[in-house]
Amino acid sequence: MKKIINQTNGITLIALVVTIIVLLILAGISIMMLSGNNGILQRAGEAKTVTDEAQIKEQIKLIILESFDETVKLKASRVKDNIEKQIKGTTVIGNDFPLKVTTQAGQKYIIKSNGEIEERFTIDQKKTKSGEKVIALSQEDTTEIEDNLGNIVKVPKGFGIAEDSGINVEQGIVIEDAMHEGTTKGSQFVWVPVGEITKNDGTNVTIQLGRYQFNKPSDGTEIPIQGQSELKYIPTTDSNSINTLFYEFKDDAESQNIKNKNYENKKALNIAAFIESTIKNGGYYIARYEAGINLEENQYVFANYEMKEDYSGIEPTIMANVIARDGTVKPLSIKGKGVWNAVTQGEASTISKNMYNISSDKITSDLINSYAWDTAISFIEKCSTNNNYANQKASEVLSTTGNIHDDIIDIQCNIYDMAGNVSEWTTETGVENGYPCVCHGGSYMFNGMCVNSRLGTGKDFKQIFIGFRTILYL
Repeated sequence: MKKIINQTNGITLIALVVTIIVLLILAGISIMMLSGNNGILQRAGEAKTVTDEAQIKEQIKLIILESFDETVKLKASRVKDNIEKQIKGTTVIGNDFPLKVTTQAGQKYIIKSNGEIEERFTIDQKKTKSGEKVIALSQEDTTEIEDNLGNIVKVPKGFGIAEDSGINVEQGIVIEDAMHEGTTKGSQFVWVPVGEITKNDGTNVTIQLGRYQFNKPSDGTEIPIQGQSELKYIPTTDSNSINTLFYEFKDDAESQNIKNKNYENKKALNIAAFIESTIKNGGYYIARYEAGINLEENQYVFANYEMKEDYSGIEPTIMANVIARDGTVKPLSIKGKGVWNAVTQGEASTISKNMYNISSDKITSDLINSYAWDTAISFIEKCSTNNNYANQKASEVLSTTGNIHDDIIDIQCNIYDMAGNVSEWTTETGVENGYPCVCHGGSYMFNGMCVNSRLGTGKDFKQIFIGFRTILYL
């Protein structure tokens, strides 16, 4: 018996410890495989979510097929009722196509009048992340996208959501040219909403397309779009306003009321089309920055000045850095570029119209008009921290685009430079003989000029303190 006991093999303490350690390691690996960021349980959950979403989408497709009437016409009311009755937790917004569907899991779809289903995305889902390249939302057509509050924004073909864009309309949705070849690539524009929008605090506010009187702080008297061909500014004693220094104005559109046929200023490409597009699509785009050029310095470097014989303005005697002004060189809406100044109103119009406007672009570019300028001010005053932005004055220093004025007073809705560096040409028409061209906004050279200032000049007038800005509409 003693011999048998002595011959029996037992487990040593070291072997036991090693075994336990190995078992613990294996258990840890198993737990990680099950519950890690890319673990089996997570992947199983994701697979279930994808499967559930696919099933819901198939249900919606079947409901759409069932909702055609006897004339093979799809009825929005029938689609809406059937989806909400048959798919638990799913809501449908709208009484006509396109219908907006949101599932219980948060998946979003758009149902078109022909029965097609498209996924809906939010700004935050498509916003470019830090260090990533901006990708066009679509290379074929306009994309309808939501902010995080449900407001609709329409993004043109070839544009994506910029990295530093706001995630809701109130903050300023910034789109960036991601597809067009040449210098415009990287140019940024901000969506100016028209109509009712929801703000971050849950309240609703209405932005009306029109002309505004800003005769005193926070006074946003709206001017009707139709039937208003002329407006005179009411004199004011308000120390923050300088409206009394500038001219009344006429409509942007070609008008029979303009009797002086020698004005020769450039009108809007099609003001009626701009108004129609803006109301239909719920907004338009304004260049985020005043027009820049692909130079380290501004369009002109002036060395000496000489007054014209008729005292109509100062002309430079030495100029440098002059580039094409016939539309072959594109303006930039990019921070840190030289300001494209010292162009006539006509040159600014030609340059702006040629920024895009290729038939395949599905967008129209133009020099900013007075409706677009005033409505942008109204948007900023209703949706930013500055409810008296109309009377904001310019910095007294000329700098590159987006780098001086708004850094001092805070960026307003992601739109820069409306109070300065330079005043900006518009398609507005002045009524005073010989001064048909109207520029808006502040200028570094005149500290009395503010965002709402208007100054009329001649058609050949060009100066270092006047530049321009482009708008886009669908």
